[in-house]
Amino acid sequence: MPDTSEKPRCTNAEPGTFNHECGKPAAWIGTTEAGHEAGFCDDCKRRGWERHGRTFRRIGDPS
Repeated sequence: MPDTSEKPRCTNAEPGTFNHECGKPAAWIGTTEAGHEAGFCDDCKRRGWERHGRTFRRIGDPS
């Protein structure tokens, strides 16, 4: 059974970083129109390359 106790991490990756993800603890879940979800820290939600085209909800808030 997988360990589900690990906290979500920010998966934002900036262009030119060869898919190197931020990795900070995620505070937000960003969802695309197609329904794909990814974790974002506060900084990457404000300025990250992959924030565009997503709607955000804070982790722990009811859906």
